[in-house]
Amino acid sequence: MDETALRRTENDSPAVLPSRAWRRAALGVPLLAVAACVFFALCIPVSDGRTDRMSTECRWLPLSWDYWLFGYGGLAAAVGAVALHIGLRRYARARGWLHPTWQRGLADSFAVLGWLAVLLTAVAAVLTTSEQSDYAAHHDEPVCEGMAFPGAVPGAAPGR
Repeated sequence: MDETALRRTENDSPAVLPSRAWRRAALGVPLLAVAACVFFALCIPVSDGRTDRMSTECRWLPLSWDYWLFGYGGLAAAVGAVALHIGLRRYARARGWLHPTWQRGLADSFAVLGWLAVLLTAVAAVLTTSEQSDYAAHHDEPVCEGMAFPGAVPGAAPGR
């Protein structure tokens, strides 16, 4: 008899590794979490560019498609990362796959980033919706302060 067999108690069982499909699916968590962070990072310059254009043109501008894509796409990717992680953990626990693998460790660490991305992209999505409601309420009004009075800016048409 070898030493490991002597040390094993009746409650010990050999480690069962997760299936290959599960380990591949676990790699989706980091991909989705990183995608959410990239979308959030891209949402900021798009918003700044729109604000600069509104200031330059002195009028309200509608939100572009990329602003919606980055705002809500980032939120969808972040929620997807967290949901995939939770689903994979439950699936593994139900099958008795408790042995840690590097895919599980990677998924666990990126799930934390996924939760942070959920918070950040939720704020971005709320701000996207808020800016669209501002546009809907004020699209006929000028943005620039001096444009509030007709003739305040030479050569500018009133109400533009």
